[in-house]
Order: sequence, then C-alpha cells, then structure tokens
Amino acid sequence: MNLLLITNRCPFPPIDGYTIAVCNMLRGIIESGIQVTLLSMNTKRHFQTPEDIDAKYSNLCQCHYIYVDNRIKYSAAFLNLFSSDSYNIVRFYSKDFEHALTELLKSGNFDLVQLEGLNLCLYIDAIRKSSKARIVLRAHNVEYLIWERLAAGEMNYFRKKYFKLLAGRLKNFETNQMARIDALIPITGQDASIFRIIRPDLKIKVAPLGIYPDEYPFSRAGNKDISLFHLGALNWKPTVQGLLWFFGNVWPEVNRRFKDLKFYIAGRQAARWFTQMNFPGAVISGEVKDAIEFMKKYQVMLVPLLAGSGIRVKIIEAMAMGKTIISTRIGCEGIDVTDGVNILIADSKDEFIDKIRLCINDPSTAEQIGVNARKRAEEKYNNRKISAEVAEFYIKVLE
Repeated sequence: MNLLLITNRCPFPPIDGYTIAVCNMLRGIIESGIQVTLLSMNTKRHFQTPEDIDAKYSNLCQCHYIYVDNRIKYSAAFLNLFSSDSYNIVRFYSKDFEHALTELLKSGNFDLVQLEGLNLCLYIDAIRKSSKARIVLRAHNVEYLIWERLAAGEMNYFRKKYFKLLAGRLKNFETNQMARIDALIPITGQDASIFRIIRPDLKIKVAPLGIYPDEYPFSRAGNKDISLFHLGALNWKPTVQGLLWFFGNVWPEVNRRFKDLKFYIAGRQAARWFTQMNFPGAVISGEVKDAIEFMKKYQVMLVPLLAGSGIRVKIIEAMAMGKTIISTRIGCEGIDVTDGVNILIADSKDEFIDKIRLCINDPSTAEQIGVNARKRAEEKYNNRKISAEVAEFYIKVLE
C-alpha cells in the first residue's frame, strides 16, 4: 500500500502538538508496513533547513518540502472581511505547492492521500484531477469549535464579533469538506460524533494521538517541594486566553495562601507583552530546547484551557511521565481519564484552588494520581497499537 502524507508544515523535529502528532503517525504506519511519501509545506513561520532535521526523522521516508509563505498579512486579512472565505484556510493556498503535489501524484502510484489538517482540503480538486487515490482527512480538531469557544470567552465586543465571524466561515468550510473526502480520522471520539452528524455515512476511525511510552521516563517529585508547570504553544490563542484567566482569577489567591509555591511556564513563540507580565511566583521562560527535560523538573501540570478541540498532546506526554495534572474539562477533552483517579479536573476558581491545595497538603494522593496516569498512557496511547489499527482502517477504505 502506498500512501502520500501531506502536511501544512514540516513535521520534523517533533516539538509541539501538530508535529508530534504527525511524526508519530508517520513512524507508526511505516512500522505497520505501509510505504509512505511525505509532502510538506515548509512555511516561513516554521521554516526548517535540512540541517535542522535529525537523520532519524528525515530518513523515515521519501520527503518533499515546498516553501510556502502563509504568514498572516493584515492587509489580506482585512480584505478577506469582504469575502465569504475563511482567512484561516485560504492563506494556506499556494500555486507552487499545488504544482508540486500534481507532479508527485502523476509520478507515483498512490492508493491513499492523507491530509493532515483541514486547510489542506484546498487541494482536493487537484488530487482528484491527478489521481484515483482515496482521500483521507486526519482531523486534529473541529476547527470551528475552537473559535466558537474563543468567542464565548472573549470580553472585547469587536474581537468577539470577529471570532464569531471566523467560526461561522470555518464551520461552512469544514461542513462542506465532509462530502468531498472518502474517510476521516479524528483524534477524539467527541470530534467524531460532531462529524458523524454532518455526514453519517462517512467511514470514520477514531485514532488518538499515540506516543512511545518507553521514550518518556517516569519522573516523580520524590522529596522535592511541589511546584506547578504549564507547557504549551504560547502563540495559540486558547493557551494565552486560559493562562490570562488563571492569572486573573485563580493565581492571586493561590499565591496568597502558598507564598513559596512556584509556577513555571514554557512554550514557543510567546508574545513579548506576555513574557514581560509580572505575576508574583510565576516564571515565564518562553521556548525550551527539550520539553521532556523541562517536565522532569516539576510535579504538577496545570492546563487552564477554556477553548479548543482535539487532544492536548502535552497532557498525554505528562501522563506518560507520571505527572499529576490539573485540567479543565475542555483541556482534557478527548483523553480517556477519570477525575480523582488519573487526573484532577477543575473548571472554576474554587476548584483549581482546591485541587492545587490537595497536591500540596496530600502529596501521596497526588503522586498516586500520577502513577495511575502513567498506566493509562501505556494502556490507551501506545502508538504501535494505534497505528496498527489505522493500517487496518486503510484497508477498509480501499475496499
């Protein structure tokens, strides 16, 4: 079986949610015996040179990288207001990328083309014209749902209106694409249920993000003082929105009660105004070279997410390391966890304060929750098992 995997950015090195999800899927399906060719946008924002890519990744399969400048341009975004298209989508269109895709399809005998993200649906017509391959969309999120939730939590009137506009346009585009693909691989069951309403007859396989548990060292606090941490892309609006809510509502009371408690925050591409904000007891370090080494140092992960869809990769990674995680329901949405068993769920100011106090006053209970989280990660999110099931699904799609 030959598969062409198309991505909207170079998946190497795997350093954040999207790249880890793509890279692990790629590794897993190759291990399952599928011949894979990779075609990636090499974008201005996430540009990678061959020297940036470790040989253990670049040698996985035949790789093709096409430069695409998909940066947000404010003049184009403004003009887009007068159209019905989603700017979140159209900025990923490139004539050069379409040409490279067409030539690759003509030169190869592909059974399947997998699109790693909604914005790549822009190229479905080109794929249909050049190949008889079945088209599979891997939906990392329900994209419109993210913006609906952002709009619901936005206090500024004009931003709220703009977010609602973006959500509506994304919903129209996302809904229309369900009729144009042959199969769908959502990352969570919640996302799958939304897509099934849109197109009940579509072949769907839920495949959560998989990890290799042996690559994540079990790392507990021991006798160290409890410390909090957050790790996530600081250029993603839901992450920043959630952290600002936490600092505005929860942290002042936590900091008053536990003067020595530290909260360490790391993530790539943080805005300067965010890194320069002064929150007593909080340390905002920006991007870190090694996420695993960063997580090793601390014990309790906070995920105060108020918007989003899909699955939080960093939660699964923290579970695999035996960390105690305090998350909103939206933050851990799509992850098979149980409050009080292998995670702590908090959706309000008081709930966050109570769960943080539990971790400080009852460290043995907090540690057991981390142990249970490790077990759940090994049971449910082993990439070898998930990839084998995806390979079986491909066969059904071709039937």
